[in-house]
Amino acid sequence: MKQLLRFIAVILTVVSAFYLYSLQLGAIPFFLMSFFFFYLAVRILARDKKRQKEEGKY
Repeated sequence: MKQLLRFIAVILTVVSAFYLYSLQLGAIPFFLMSFFFFYLAVRILARDKKRQKEEGKY
């Protein structure tokens, strides 16, 4: 379910980018997506760190 929501978010960003490019505001969706990808990266790193700590490797 989470993958589907992420996929929909990316599709909406692409569609909004095409629309906003016509208004010369195309950088806005990519700026917002950078926050989204940063959030995902932080969650993945935190999950890996927690897993390593539970396994005694960290």
